[in-house]
Amino acid sequence: MKPAELRYWAASQAAVRCQNALNEQGISIAVTIDPKEVAESVAAIGKPYLTPVLDPERNDFNEANFFWLIASRDEVPVIVGGGRLDELACNVGTHMAQGLNRAYGSGTVSSINPEVDAQLSGRVCYLGDLFSKSGKGLARSSRKCFLGIANFISAVHFRADCTYSFMRVSDVMRGSADVNGFDRRIYDPLTWGVVPDARNATELIVYRNSTSDLDYFNHITRELEQRE
Repeated sequence: MKPAELRYWAASQAAVRCQNALNEQGISIAVTIDPKEVAESVAAIGKPYLTPVLDPERNDFNEANFFWLIASRDEVPVIVGGGRLDELACNVGTHMAQGLNRAYGSGTVSSINPEVDAQLSGRVCYLGDLFSKSGKGLARSSRKCFLGIANFISAVHFRADCTYSFMRVSDVMRGSADVNGFDRRIYDPLTWGVVPDARNATELIVYRNSTSDLDYFNHITRELEQRE
């Protein structure tokens, strides 16, 4: 197989195992791009907000550049999150700043770290709005499998060159970036002019390049095989 084919095969194998592992926990997975279903899942899980950059009511999304993933137990959402694809050959930082200022208001972002342009380019997938419902018997492995499926969509359906999220330093220190499949960091990615209510001044960018996809998905497969 060619390198790209190996990545897609490894991603597919890992996604199947992730889905099976979730099913064993009584959790089913659904993917949608329907704005009504997105809104209903956010309300049902008790998530207090949906970020503007992933809100299908505020963006011209379609199946080629957006997905919303819903994990449910007994038809009640227990984990949700989504992704969007942007094709950006260059100037990712400018695009990011413009998008955030448009979403939250002019002056929200005052500057972008040059490392954003240096590290992120091409077909760029953003994963965000990850939210899990506490008190539902969710293990750390549940979220890892959920993200394994989200990263599969990014790698295989979107064919992303890189996949990233914003994450608070405290969550990175607890290992959330690694659980979510991101092995690289951009510290202080932007300077806030005004920090929006739903955001945090300590956020950094965590990401994974497509060149690391094969290792990431093979790691998930090996880990789930050991649990069988």
